[in-house]
Amino acid sequence: IGVSTTFILRWQEVGRICKEIKKHLPNAIIILGGAFVNDQFLQKKTDLFFKYLKKYQVSYIIHSFNSESDLKELIKCIKTNSDPKKVNNLAYIDENGQFINTKAVWNEPKLFIPKKSWSELYYPHMGETLQLRTLSGCPFSCAFCTYPTTAGKFKTSDVEGFREQMDEISKISEIKSIILIDDTPNVPLKRFRKLVDVLKEYNFKWYSFLRAQYMDDQLAKDMAESGCDGVYLGIESANDKVLENMNKKARVKDYKEGVELLNKYGITVFAAFVIGFPGEDEQSIQDNIDFIEETGLDFYSLKEFYYMHTAPIHKKKEKFGLDGFGNVWTHNSMSSVEAAEQKLKIFHSVKSVPCVDDDSGLWYLAYLRGQGFSWEEIKKIQKLMNEMMIQDNNDDFKSKDNLIEELNGVLLKSKYYKMKKGTSEIECAN
Repeated sequence: IGVSTTFILRWQEVGRICKEIKKHLPNAIIILGGAFVNDQFLQKKTDLFFKYLKKYQVSYIIHSFNSESDLKELIKCIKTNSDPKKVNNLAYIDENGQFINTKAVWNEPKLFIPKKSWSELYYPHMGETLQLRTLSGCPFSCAFCTYPTTAGKFKTSDVEGFREQMDEISKISEIKSIILIDDTPNVPLKRFRKLVDVLKEYNFKWYSFLRAQYMDDQLAKDMAESGCDGVYLGIESANDKVLENMNKKARVKDYKEGVELLNKYGITVFAAFVIGFPGEDEQSIQDNIDFIEETGLDFYSLKEFYYMHTAPIHKKKEKFGLDGFGNVWTHNSMSSVEAAEQKLKIFHSVKSVPCVDDDSGLWYLAYLRGQGFSWEEIKKIQKLMNEMMIQDNNDDFKSKDNLIEELNGVLLKSKYYKMKKGTSEIECAN
């Protein structure tokens, strides 16, 4: 069983997951991989892995970035019962109780699946949405982010290769939507325009991350015509002082203009905000609230600043009085406890725009669209769910009947319900 740690921030959570697996499958071979263990390796090498392999009964840890090839080789060894010492980037405890740490090697990213193999890889249970990567790394250096370091050199694929991929994908009738998982797909801008032109040749809805400061009227128009249904904007802050501290290479004015263009052509906008970065204060929190309420966002998310010592901001810790690690920290203008309180303040204050999960929001929204929900229905559903959470936060756990009834009404009128032919009303509502 492979356990991705991409959305995990603590070893205790790894332990909880492994314990649950072992409870049901005592003999399971558990393989850890993903961003968390990769970051742990960058900070502390493999010194701490022995402890957690033993404590949580983990079989193997693959600590590399772009680890697909390492995982493939490890699975071969498991299936043939052969020695995995030749598998790169691997930590494990062998049958003699010895801690084994194999050679650490950088894996080049694989940007394309080999031609004519999509039909062999696709299975109906994968659903109608396919995820594609056309570049690796990031040309920016945002102060809170380790991705440019962990991902290695910024690398883009060629446009014709993308067209070849799309040709193969278009032959699979079940696939209706594409998510570009590239961190910065619209940089370089000239290349992105060509990708959009390619997407015009097919009949897919598509979703992607986007740098709003590089939008112009023609690009927004072309994106809409090519099937772009929604974008994720890493706004991070609506305060210029905080954006400067973040090294975001953009200002609030740029974001407002970008959102306005996306709104003009009917592209749904989901924006993410980081709360508590050095420089954050009461004024910047209010700026975030005003931006969310007034700029034309369709959805937003909130995440507290997570202090990684491998991120560029660590080099300026004295300047900002930054101390701590992870989700426990203080700096000159805020603490992690205050950031959590401010996150709740924003969540309770914003009424016109629904909040979605900060990590899985883009995938969640695309999934609901694929299930037949309109954007208006998704907004209604999410606002009702937000209201339920607000009641919970206010220790009101019992007076949700009206909200549940209203939510049920939205679901029963949806295209999703109508698509489920032969399903009873009660089953669908559940």
